[in-house]
Amino acid sequence: MASIEILDAELEPMSLVPVDTAKKGLISGPPPESKPEIGGPVIIALTADRDDLKDDPDLIAYMKQEAGKFRFLIVTLACTLTPADGETFEEVWVKINLQRQDGADEPPIAWSMKPEKLSSDSEITKTAKLSSTLKLLDAEADLEVKNTYQRVYLEPRHELQSNPTWYLKTIEGVEIAGAYRFRMVVRAPLAACTGAINVSTNIGRKKWGVIPYSVEPPGQPPKTFALA
Repeated sequence: MASIEILDAELEPMSLVPVDTAKKGLISGPPPESKPEIGGPVIIALTADRDDLKDDPDLIAYMKQEAGKFRFLIVTLACTLTPADGETFEEVWVKINLQRQDGADEPPIAWSMKPEKLSSDSEITKTAKLSSTLKLLDAEADLEVKNTYQRVYLEPRHELQSNPTWYLKTIEGVEIAGAYRFRMVVRAPLAACTGAINVSTNIGRKKWGVIPYSVEPPGQPPKTFALA
């Protein structure tokens, strides 16, 4: 596969706004101090004559085949999650809404998404009581059964659709915090197209519990960009 060098983008701090929780009977309390930061997106147009694609003849052939109908772009954005003291990012959704300006069919879609699903191994030990049916044991014996399974903490969603989303979840041994970089190849029609970034999160707070928040300011549109 081709390797594409992506430039860094300046991070933009975003304030969290509580989602309407009146119907759930939740108390949101004062605004959290945790701040997500969004950088980018950085957009690079992919063309079949790029030197860094020459080692992937199948990709070059496909791009040439679709050149009269679609164009392909790499869209990269960065997200830094910095939890304040006493707060945790329990769940985070980084959502992109892709659309074409003329409203016609064939909207832009996320042709592929990175990173792929990330998980951590967890082990559960269960103890069962065994009694010998052959009466060879005077007492019951303990039997330990250990099972290992994977717990997902990051996964891409809605690939090949116009609403790609990355979902992150804090699990035992893995805290959602720090810098994350998300990348997708977008297949867009030849018409003018845009994208919008929206981040929402469930933040755990020791005093207030787990409360949903969004970074979209009330009455204002989310962060937008042109697919150009």
